[in-house]
Amino acid sequence: MATSYYQRAGKPKKLVGLAKSAGDRLLPMGPLHEGPWWVLHARAAQVAAQADLIHDHAAAQLLDDLTDLATRGLAGELADSPTQSLTIQAVKSACALASRSTQEQASHLLGLLAPEVPRESGHYRHIDDEHAAACADIASTHEELAAAALTRLFDLADQGVQKASNLIAEDTVLRLLRAGSHLDASAEQAVTSSSLTEEQRGELRNKAVDLVTEERYLADVILAELDPGHESVREQAAHARDRILWRPDPDPQRVGFGTRMVSDSFLAGFLDEEDRKKCLAKLLEVAGDPREAAFNRQDALTGARNLVIRLPVKDKAATFQFSKAFVHGERDGSHLDAEVTGRPHPLSSFQISSASASLRGHGMYLAAASSTVLAEREWVRDRALDFLHSDDESLVQAAAVTLSAIGRDVTGDIDLNLLATHQHTGVRQASVVLCIQHVERHQELAMRLAHDSDVRVRRTLAEAAADVPTERAASAAAILEILRQDVRHSVRAAALQ
Repeated sequence: MATSYYQRAGKPKKLVGLAKSAGDRLLPMGPLHEGPWWVLHARAAQVAAQADLIHDHAAAQLLDDLTDLATRGLAGELADSPTQSLTIQAVKSACALASRSTQEQASHLLGLLAPEVPRESGHYRHIDDEHAAACADIASTHEELAAAALTRLFDLADQGVQKASNLIAEDTVLRLLRAGSHLDASAEQAVTSSSLTEEQRGELRNKAVDLVTEERYLADVILAELDPGHESVREQAAHARDRILWRPDPDPQRVGFGTRMVSDSFLAGFLDEEDRKKCLAKLLEVAGDPREAAFNRQDALTGARNLVIRLPVKDKAATFQFSKAFVHGERDGSHLDAEVTGRPHPLSSFQISSASASLRGHGMYLAAASSTVLAEREWVRDRALDFLHSDDESLVQAAAVTLSAIGRDVTGDIDLNLLATHQHTGVRQASVVLCIQHVERHQELAMRLAHDSDVRVRRTLAEAAADVPTERAASAAAILEILRQDVRHSVRAAALQ
């Protein structure tokens, strides 16, 4: 009843909220080819909110209806609000179904979005994120359209769309773009199944160079990932080194947020060992300075982690000892904690963010990255298990991520049944990863996790089980069989990889 009411009343926000509270239950959907514009607007918003739950046979028809609405709206043949809210929502919802499209539908959608690049019409300026995500989905789903979709993604990045740059820098897209000696085994497999030619990859790498010239967001990182030997990469790495080493001392009268220390540390990793050591020392100095704001110190710890993984054992050992004080909470307490990241007085009107000001989680990541011997990894594991009891969700998440990556040689004795019942989703995801690492011993638990109430847990299980080595694949077969019947399309797709 509530779904029907919100549709008739034209309440898209209410429908989206209802869809979120419904979990894995698909709400009744009305037709997209009849009704006043406000009803169609609400129904289209519901499609986007529940795109992952829509049945395969229905997704294709809905995508046709949505692209038809958008096409008619752009041509001025559709009754719509003065702000074209129905047209815009139809485009957004069509983008949400891009991964479910046929090749013909995907090609049509790319054509529909073409006026966005270059930005001449201005129709879609507020659906940049959805446009970029649709391009990435199409490139991953349709080999024949990969070149066109990736070209569009780079064009969006060139227009300053940060979502496009973020997607290019992710593994899914990078694996389509990389070739030759820069590939790892998993990337090689992805490229082998791609229709991108070496010439097309070269053209896209040239676009990455252009992004650097235009100083676009993450451009230097993207080029370093695609062509680490390019002359611009070393030039950008030198600039990154200088920004790190010449970072000014904190000024109590001025506090800057949004540092480049994380991306700069990645770029500095392409320099020689001596430069990497200097940058690590500077970042550790910033991390240990209580005159800095907590956000900046957290960035410094993350940057130090990026650098230490590519340094000799003796440097890792010293960094590990340095990180222990952060893990214990002995270095917590930064400039403006109460005003910026803490809990202000209820009557206070000044607070930038409610994020945690603790450095313990970032210290944990650094400790894990710099641990080199069994005793150190065991220490990290034990501290991570302690964090699972924290009231600070950022520490619980740090523990979950750390346990997932610390190594199976120190996680074999963890009680995964306790992790699998934890209320924090990230911890249950960690239990999934550890289950699959020891799938022969924990198959029954993995089968239970295949029915977890949170789609993120089931999707993680599908991805992990699908990636099991061939010699252990039989142990994961039954788990994958369940997940291939999941109500969520994203889980089914991950299980079929």
